[in-house]
Amino acid sequence: MGVSFSIEGTMELIADIDKKISVLQRADLNDRRAKAFKEFAITRVQSNALGLKPITSATERISHMGAHPPLWEDGELLESMEIRKRKKGVTEAGYFASGAKDPRTGKPYAYIVSLHESGFTIPLTKGTRGFLASHGVYPSATKVELKVVARPFLTKAAEQYSESGEDAMIIEEFMEKL
Repeated sequence: MGVSFSIEGTMELIADIDKKISVLQRADLNDRRAKAFKEFAITRVQSNALGLKPITSATERISHMGAHPPLWEDGELLESMEIRKRKKGVTEAGYFASGAKDPRTGKPYAYIVSLHESGFTIPLTKGTRGFLASHGVYPSATKVELKVVARPFLTKAAEQYSESGEDAMIIEEFMEKL
């Protein structure tokens, strides 16, 4: 013999949860969320509000600009950030197509972004030392490599975006309109 009971409002609650789940899978909502993140990330980078480590005086001298970070001086890297639809209801923000390349270096933006996110080292070859010397930078003779610290702009932007509550507001506004 089984026991059954009914809690008042259970079916309405279940229907409401099902509706919210289906809304969160809507492509138009996720497109809007992805666009908002892209705009947020670009604004935060351009205003230097991500709390990234500052560039070194050597990098500043080489870049001839003093701004942070050097590859973003003309905005092409940030503007190449795409929004990609993956499957029904899923939109990827902060995507860099492998074919889009930095015109100055010829390197794919996706590669450049990965270097910024993780940091990297540059071997101090004779050619590298010559390049640095031509810009007034003279590493010590015993130094064998330069360490470029990570400046994870996408990670920091995603963290700040999440903390900002902007995404939650977009979802709430979208659901209120239904």
